[in-house]
Parts: sequence; C-alpha cells; structure tokens
Amino acid sequence: MDKHFLIVYGSKFIELQFLPENFLHLTGVGTSLSAVTFFDLCLSNQLTTNQFFYNRRYPSSVSKKKVNNLFKILNLFRSDSIILEEITTDTQLYEIGITELHFTLCFKNFINNSNLYTVCSHRIENMSASIVEKSKNAYFIDCIFSKSASDDKYNHIVFGGLENIKSEIILNMVSNELTNNFI
Repeated sequence: MDKHFLIVYGSKFIELQFLPENFLHLTGVGTSLSAVTFFDLCLSNQLTTNQFFYNRRYPSSVSKKKVNNLFKILNLFRSDSIILEEITTDTQLYEIGITELHFTLCFKNFINNSNLYTVCSHRIENMSASIVEKSKNAYFIDCIFSKSASDDKYNHIVFGGLENIKSEIILNMVSNELTNNFI
C-alpha cells in the first residue's frame, strides 16, 4: 500500500495512491473497527467473522462482488483500461475513474492543486458502456508507472511504454534509469 501510480493518457496524467483507510469501503462490509485496523487485520490474515457484518446498508451480495473484484484490481493496471473524467452518479461526482467495464474504481483529489488522487469508491453495477456515458470524457490508458511512496521518481513500468510520451513534464517524473534505457 505504499505504492503510487502514474497513469498517462494522451497528454494528460494523474497520480494515484491507495491508502489503508480506503480499503474498508472497497469491501462493502460493515464493521465497528476503524478502517486502518480493518485493513491491518485483513493484511495479517487475522480478521474474524465476528469483526464485520452485513445488513440492509451492507448487503452480502454486494460485498461478495466487491471482494471478488479486489482480486481483479491489478487487471486495471495490466490491460487496456479506460480513464474516465467527471463521473456523475445518483449521489456523487467523482473526478477520475478507472474501468475495464465490469467494475470501476473512482478517485478524488484530496490534495488541492495536485494531480494526486486516492480511491474513494468501488462501483460494481452492471455498467458496460453506461459508466462511460456517465462521464464527461473517456480515454484509453497509454502507460502506467509505479514507485514506492518514498521514491522521488517513478521507476517501474507497469503497463505500456515510453515510446508515445512526448510531455517533458511526464518524462521528468520518470527515473533516469527508465528514460536512459528507452533512448
């Protein structure tokens, strides 16, 4: 969870982070535990069935779909996924989303005047093209880089390559080791 991702699409880019306090919401279960404690217990394989619950607000059918999708999140970073801008739902406006059309992760910017976003919603409706229709713009992802949160520059290519990146701003965010290997 200490990873940051640089998502490049066209001449645009965003940076994503996944924080422990966001994980609970992605599962769709109810609990009296704090979000960070829930994450820590899941990570250490110590969460017990009496530490979470289902009810009308947290239905088990929704939770099962969300948990199954958590195993597929990496697919969003390994295939031709779509970046969505300004997704409007019945209750919320999300600035950014990433979808492969079976589920969508929605992100909000929590640091003003930055391109750093954190996940805040996991949409599982049978979306197909409807999620794209609910967004202002949709783009295929060209490239994804990752780094540890403590690193200054992105030093790993997760998807795509440097060949189509023309922006000096983006290239300056990538380690010299990667750009030198490309040249």
